[in-house]
Formats: sequence, structure tokens, C-alpha cells
Amino acid sequence: MRLFVCHACDNIVYFESRNCGHCGHRLGYVPDQQVMRALTPEGECWRVLGDPARLYSFCANARTDACNWLVPAGAAEALCAACRHNGTIPDLSDPARLKAWRDIEDAKHRLIYSLMRWRLPLQTRAEDPEHGLIFHFLADEGERKVMTGHDNGVITIALSEADDILEFSEKVTVITIDAKPKMFGHGDQPGANIAGHLKRRGIPAEVRNVESGARSAALAILEEAKALDADLVVMGGYAHSRLRELVFGGATRELLRNATVPLLMAH
Repeated sequence: MRLFVCHACDNIVYFESRNCGHCGHRLGYVPDQQVMRALTPEGECWRVLGDPARLYSFCANARTDACNWLVPAGAAEALCAACRHNGTIPDLSDPARLKAWRDIEDAKHRLIYSLMRWRLPLQTRAEDPEHGLIFHFLADEGERKVMTGHDNGVITIALSEADDILEFSEKVTVITIDAKPKMFGHGDQPGANIAGHLKRRGIPAEVRNVESGARSAALAILEEAKALDADLVVMGGYAHSRLRELVFGGATRELLRNATVPLLMAH
């Protein structure tokens, strides 16, 4: 998943961000432009900062903090381009089910985002009753266990799939290497955006800003992991092109070669 930028202050923000960690502006994702925009309130609606001609409302699922996508103000459809593919959602009066649904919605929004970027056919079940894409989010009921699966555009997802490995961690530490405030999109506190995102998911995290000194970034990560007695390192891979990493080297390739602790990488 790509990183986004708050166009009010140029701070790096994330796909699931609700507010900019630097300037504090409310953020919303505009699916037809595939951009994150800083917003200013206007009554019950929102205007894009610096573009007064654009007036939006948040998706109806924003009321339960399950979505940060925007729809044009006054649109007939209250759900955004991602949430209108929902067929069944769980009982949201149950806090555990609400949290699980939010977590799976994050993943589903990433899927819809990718399908839209790739310009693949994307129709709802209402638009195409035979082949349209529809999601059913179901919870186990007593001895009835839900199995995740798909059938001709109908996707069933068990809420139990929402379990996050980080939720079972005794301790989570966010490590930044040679990060300076406001450099490369960092806010006043490097790593705070990531920690804030984890906190929103109910995962408290400590932030450690580490100086590499004469070490490579990869070696600094591995040595910090050893000092923390970490069982797993989770990180993004190939921030630069693979050709550049092949020619000039990079943290991803060095970590893959020399890791002394299990790695979970996302690219």
C-alpha cells in the first residue's frame, strides 16, 4: 500500500488515517481521484482544503469509524464506492464484533482501492445481480462456525479472520532509523503516526528513534531487535525500486540475507 501526503502540510499519512498527525486536519479519501485530502467542516459536510468547489460527506460507515472514504455531498448513495459492496455486516452493538468488522473493512478497502487502480470491472450486486461483487461479514453463532470463502462474486468472510498477530504481543516497539522531525514526511515526532494507527486498533506501542551511527539501517534494525529480545520484525519492503536495491544495495535485501529473527514484510 502506497503512502499518502496531507496536502495541507505535506506530512506523510496512511490509507486508514482519519486525521493528520502533524497539522491535525481531518482527512478523507477521494476514491475517484485516488488521493487523501485535508478537509474543513461546512455544516454537516466537508470541503477540500484549497478547493471550495468540492463539497463532500463521509461514507455512512464513518459513523462507526469503519470508513474514511468520501462521497459527493447530496449523492443518492450514502455509502462509498467500497462500502456499497457490503451485503451483510455483523451486529455492531457487540463491541468485539464491531472491532473485528472495522479491521476487516480496512483490508477490504485496500482490496477495492487496488481493483480501482488496476481499472478492473467493479460492479455491485445491485448493478449486476449475477456477477456483481458482494461481501458478507459473518460471526460464529454457538456451534455454527463460519468458513471464509467465495462463489461467483459472493465473498463470505468470518469475523474470526480479523485476529491480528500484534494483538497477542506482549510488547510492540516502533523503530525509526536516523529519523528527524519533518524529514521525509515525519511529523514533529517520528514514528508517532504509526504508533497512533496501532493505538486505534487497540495495540499500544512504544516508539524508539535510533541513530545508526556507522551501521547500515538493516544492521541497526537487527541489533535493536536483538536488544529488545524481539520474536518478530514487521516492516515494509523495497521502499526503493528493486533495480536500485540490486545495484546499490538496500535494507530489504540485507535483512533478507542476514536476518536472525523472523521477518514479516509487506510490499
